[in-house]
Amino acid sequence: IEWNGASSGWNAQVMFAKNSSWSLFYSSLLDHSCLLLLFWLGLESGSNLSVAFSALSNWEVSNSVLALSSSMLAIEWNEGQSGSDVSLDFRGKTKWSLFDSIIIHHSLPCLLFWSSPYSGNRVRVIFEKESVWSLSNISMKNGSNLLAMEWNGGSSGANAIVSYSSLSSWSLSHAALDVYSPILYLYWRNEHAGANLSVHFDGRVEWFLQEACLTDGASIVAIEWNGPFSGSEARIIFEEPVVWSLNQSTIRDHATLFLLFWFQSYSGSNATITFSQYTTWSLTDSTLDDSSRLLELEWNGGSSGSDVSLSFLQQTAFSLSHAFITGGSSVFAFSWFLSSAFSHGGRFSSPLDDISGRNANLALHPGSSWSVRNSVLSELSYFLVFDWLVESESSSPAQSMAPGVWSVNLPITVDIEGSSIEGKSVLLLLYQPVASLVFTAPSFLFVQNSDVYSSIFEVFVSSVLNKNFAAIQVGDVLVRNSSIHTLLGTMSVMYHTLVRMNLRKLDSENSTISTLCQFSSLIITPTSGEVDNAQAEVQLNVMAVRATNTSIQVAGFRTPLVGVPCSLHINITNLASVDSNVKVVSVDGEGSTNTTLSCVVREGGVQGGQFQALYLSGVKGIFRAENVHVEGSVVSPSLLSAQLYGGNSAMSDMRLTLKINNVVCESCSILQGDGLVQLVGLSMHG
Repeated sequence: IEWNGASSGWNAQVMFAKNSSWSLFYSSLLDHSCLLLLFWLGLESGSNLSVAFSALSNWEVSNSVLALSSSMLAIEWNEGQSGSDVSLDFRGKTKWSLFDSIIIHHSLPCLLFWSSPYSGNRVRVIFEKESVWSLSNISMKNGSNLLAMEWNGGSSGANAIVSYSSLSSWSLSHAALDVYSPILYLYWRNEHAGANLSVHFDGRVEWFLQEACLTDGASIVAIEWNGPFSGSEARIIFEEPVVWSLNQSTIRDHATLFLLFWFQSYSGSNATITFSQYTTWSLTDSTLDDSSRLLELEWNGGSSGSDVSLSFLQQTAFSLSHAFITGGSSVFAFSWFLSSAFSHGGRFSSPLDDISGRNANLALHPGSSWSVRNSVLSELSYFLVFDWLVESESSSPAQSMAPGVWSVNLPITVDIEGSSIEGKSVLLLLYQPVASLVFTAPSFLFVQNSDVYSSIFEVFVSSVLNKNFAAIQVGDVLVRNSSIHTLLGTMSVMYHTLVRMNLRKLDSENSTISTLCQFSSLIITPTSGEVDNAQAEVQLNVMAVRATNTSIQVAGFRTPLVGVPCSLHINITNLASVDSNVKVVSVDGEGSTNTTLSCVVREGGVQGGQFQALYLSGVKGIFRAENVHVEGSVVSPSLLSAQLYGGNSAMSDMRLTLKINNVVCESCSILQGDGLVQLVGLSMHG
């Protein structure tokens, strides 16, 4: 059905009153072929069209080929101001079944396409009854899709509505998606296209993948804003429970299960993605490889994706079971990426007017959970990553921050059992995207029978010209029969920085924790003017530590070889140790004479094992130990150990004050060559 003249085809009605079946068996659709096509070629043609499938609508492809931009159902607006106020209504049950077939070269079984400016405004696509989408033994590649809506004309497709009123079920079995081929695809190419889109799932949504393979940028759901100022005020709402289940499947080579992508400047602002009921994401006997994701939000255009909100209003469960995450992949990713075209001399000017993803908000329900069981994260892979990168050879990640405050609140439970995090992989990695960061880590973390060779939580705090602030809060941590290199690692460029870290409680048995809280800084040579009046400050507060048959260092700090004053404030209380090897505080100034320590260890009880309260190297300041009772332990290599070194006649003196109040060592041992207190001055001013 074609409207080929200007202002033609208004108020047309197309109705299939009874069951309709559209089937391809051992057939081919090639070179822009189509079973059912509605096409507007004339200016201002085809408005107020109504297309209705009043009963069952069955679409089936078996042992067939769709190639070279072919479709089963296609609705296209190819002329300016055409096809507005169109309604496509599936009033009965809808079934799409594809078996033993090939869909390649931009072929799309169901396509809605706005090609010209100001076309296709106020379009409604409604699935009133259950819709079932099944793919088995299917190969889909080279930009092909199952259901696609594309806005290719400037200011086209405004106020579109896509509504699923009942159950929506999507299943892939022995299916292969390749070369940027999403199943469900919404795409804005030109400026100001697709404003005020509403996608509403009023019924339950199910996605099942069994022995499926997604590769080379393929997706299940992909929503992309590729035109300047396009796709603003989009609303994607899931009113009922959503289930994502992957079994014996593979996602690799930059493929993503659910992708939201802002590519052009000022695109996709004020987008809202809401999961109103419980949501489950499960990965069983499956693999994520080569920079792939389950859920990803990516901002790749200047000032794109501002004020985006992703909300999980009820319990959300992400679970991995016998899963393998590798090659820089992650379960959940927020990515901010700006090319060097936005930078100046390898560093951003300040403030950044074109930063993407401003005021992005992630909201998780307090009852949400992550579960990692019998799984492996390797080769720089993550469960959750917030990544803000600059493409420039001379700039490090997140080298200068935009003004503003960003809050990440994860009031969730994390359970790691029988798993391994290795090869510099991290459970949660966060690059600070704005000048002020407030990060609340999971409220409860349980690690058992697992090995973590890097960090569980890692935060990159960095600034060059801006003053920046980061507050990091970790809740209760329970560790059993496990080995952890670092629980919370924080890395910073030590210029204008204030970092506050709080750990509520650690309870560890039969485990090894190399460092509970680790702070380190990059060694970057400052240029003229960068460190004028600079002051770095780090505050750590650990409120309770209980260690049984555990080897642990509570706090470890490494400060840089730069001429920036750094103040460390450490407060550790309620330390309880039984038959454990405990080092409380270790600070290495690495040759810097500008690190000042203020440290308090109070209210401790140690029984058996080995114990060292303090190890300092090249750090001045004050250390206090109060109300610590050590009984039956080996003091090794010393209870208090400090080395002062560096400095010259032009520098201020290195001074260290030790204050000991009610510290009792009862029935303890000091090995030969060790000492209760060891102080070594290696500087003429020490």
